[in-house]
Amino acid sequence: MIEHSKIIRELSILLYLSEDGGHTIEEIAARFQLNSRSVYRYITTFKEVGFLVYKKGKRFFVGKESAFFKEISQLAYFSDEEAYLINQLIDNLDDTNQLKSNLRKKLASIYHNVAVADSIVNKSTSNKIRKIVDAIEHKRQIVLNDYASSRSATIRDRLVEPIRFSSNYVSVYCYDVESKENKIFTTKRFSEVIVINRLWQYEDDHKSFKMDVFRCMGDNVYNVKLKLTMLAKNLMIEEYPMAEKYLRKNKADCWIFEGEVYSFLGVGRFVAGLINDVEVVKGKELKQYLRGYFANNPYNSK
Repeated sequence: MIEHSKIIRELSILLYLSEDGGHTIEEIAARFQLNSRSVYRYITTFKEVGFLVYKKGKRFFVGKESAFFKEISQLAYFSDEEAYLINQLIDNLDDTNQLKSNLRKKLASIYHNVAVADSIVNKSTSNKIRKIVDAIEHKRQIVLNDYASSRSATIRDRLVEPIRFSSNYVSVYCYDVESKENKIFTTKRFSEVIVINRLWQYEDDHKSFKMDVFRCMGDNVYNVKLKLTMLAKNLMIEEYPMAEKYLRKNKADCWIFEGEVYSFLGVGRFVAGLINDVEVVKGKELKQYLRGYFANNPYNSK
């Protein structure tokens, strides 16, 4: 039983260290009721068995490009949005149904929390993802062959420095060497990955991005508040399930969405498509974006 408890603690610490941003020695010690010396001993053990442990400032974290994580990434994982839908489906089961309890326990034991996990790696793209993971690990530049850009309507090779994947491996954050900008590339839009024999040259300029409930990413944060009709509320939940957490009922036929977005592409497209059913209550930048959108797309205006 003692050995079993020790393994559980080691795995718990490992999962804790794999969280984005990592943790300080003091945070780890407080979380698991350890002294600093024991925490350092656990970190040394993780390194010795093959995990890549990094230190940024005072924070330690385990790289998800570690060999063990790469092997695990071949299993079935779920994005936050997929996990949310799964939990909704489980909630719909009758409380007396034993399956409901069993499913909850299994998901909790495998994934540690309700957010279930990171990603699902499709076999058709796993080879590309594996190459990118290796390139990130060794800090090498790569070429994304025949990248089809919806924004520029072009198909061409892109020389980039890969930084990290989105939570569901749908996109990879990169530094575009040609434009000298941090960009997001969708993994399904390039045919192949070529890892070249050249180390990163622009690491100091690397940035990362977050994804909002409208599945758009960016490094800015905008607070928006929308008033929706029943139709708009229903369509929002159907198209963007994670948005439900930020919805509240205001009147019998009125709903309020209030939350953060990191780009106006997703929320802007949603509002523009339902302009008679959505009112922007808060968000000067969003209103300005929509004015520009309708000015450039007169056929989409009222």
